[in-house]
Amino acid sequence: MQVRRAVESDARAIAEVHVASWKAAYRGMLPDSFLDRLDAEKGVPVWTNIVKNPDIDTFVAVAGDRVVGFATLHSSRDCDADGNTGEISAIYVAPGAWRQGYGRSLMNAVLKQAKDKGFRSITLWVLEPNHRARRFYEALGFSTDGSTKTEKMSDNVALNEVRYRIDLQQPAQDGTNQRSLR
Repeated sequence: MQVRRAVESDARAIAEVHVASWKAAYRGMLPDSFLDRLDAEKGVPVWTNIVKNPDIDTFVAVAGDRVVGFATLHSSRDCDADGNTGEISAIYVAPGAWRQGYGRSLMNAVLKQAKDKGFRSITLWVLEPNHRARRFYEALGFSTDGSTKTEKMSDNVALNEVRYRIDLQQPAQDGTNQRSLR
């Protein structure tokens, strides 16, 4: 397993992982008709631009020579955030690679990068009924901060989301200032 910075040639694989993970993870939470219309090909130019954007740190998890997951980090887009708050706007792993440590490895890379950039806290948004993801974030030390939002998608699909936060400056339970995500 390797986690590295994404390069432009990873955009297609990132788009494919993105669509496959949405279709698997959100089945039963979002309408099947919406999920069935998701198309990785349409995401390739979007992900190409994201990977090339110097304000967004994009990491990929690689198994062999295949991208099996990705994560993005940037300054928070939330109106109540200060300049010391970063945001993980995406972290997805291909369904066939779930529960094999790729998500945790991606999160380690992102949180290290966040600390290196001087962020004091990190937020992320998750679908309210996505209990699998919520358990994952909570196991890593994230907790809800009381903020919610509804994002409108095409076809009148609404994403009801809750915000999670982690304080990167808070001492770990052993009294050190390092969080171990192993």
